[in-house]
Amino acid sequence: MLIEHYFSRLLTFSSTPQCQSLFQQRHINLEKSIHPEKSILPLYPGDKNTAFPDDITLARLCADSYNPGKHPIADVTRADKQTLARLSLTPAQLRTPSGLQSMVYHYQDTGILAFAGSNDMADMMTNIRQGRGLPSRQYSEAVRLATHLLSHSSYPWLIIGHSLGGGLASLCAVVLQQPAVIFNAAGLAENTLVREGLSLQTAQQHGASLIRHYVLEHDWLTHIQDGMDIPKALGRRIALDYYPQQTAHSVLQKLILGVKAHMLTQVVTAMENKPEHLL
Repeated sequence: MLIEHYFSRLLTFSSTPQCQSLFQQRHINLEKSIHPEKSILPLYPGDKNTAFPDDITLARLCADSYNPGKHPIADVTRADKQTLARLSLTPAQLRTPSGLQSMVYHYQDTGILAFAGSNDMADMMTNIRQGRGLPSRQYSEAVRLATHLLSHSSYPWLIIGHSLGGGLASLCAVVLQQPAVIFNAAGLAENTLVREGLSLQTAQQHGASLIRHYVLEHDWLTHIQDGMDIPKALGRRIALDYYPQQTAHSVLQKLILGVKAHMLTQVVTAMENKPEHLL
């Protein structure tokens, strides 16, 4: 009941002028690219380290997955209809009636599968159902999609996602033993893992070596995961300081700051201004 109550408050807040003004802010600069020295995940199946785009670029790709643009993002290419056809996929399979939103990208000889987060009430219901351990079509579809990509290609894959998308990416990572980078991610219920043949303990062990999880200070989703008895996100957590530094005192101020900190715009800003946080 606490989860539904919290989401209800967030949905109510989302219709207020204060929340709408947050979404009027400048968009993430998808064309700007910063390349930290370390851009290799520590573990890849088969003990092979594979170079991926830097983590700021990955955050920008997560943003792009919500509403794919036309401008290039660093040296990454979006999969067009012809590329998807070679993978035996159609654009409709990346955006399904269940609310699943995903994108396929390529960087050099690496494939990148990105999952978008919550956009509508269907996504909110997915969050609630999965958080309670109930079956969720989006999560099962995500695993099927990732499995399909792996079986129809010979190159390595990286899975990324933000919020709900981070939960989807983390499930695919631990089930299929693939590396992932996630941002302000949703947690996975034990039942969700069991349905895919994993115990919570095994998933946590896999996640610690396969998943890098960036968490921004004040993020509301991480805040309730840390403070309530609800599923926790998998992966090795990397804390990002909010930039510029802010404090909140009233409940409304904390709610506004929490929603703002959850947005990828703010995550990218923090990563750009505190590159020492990046791996």
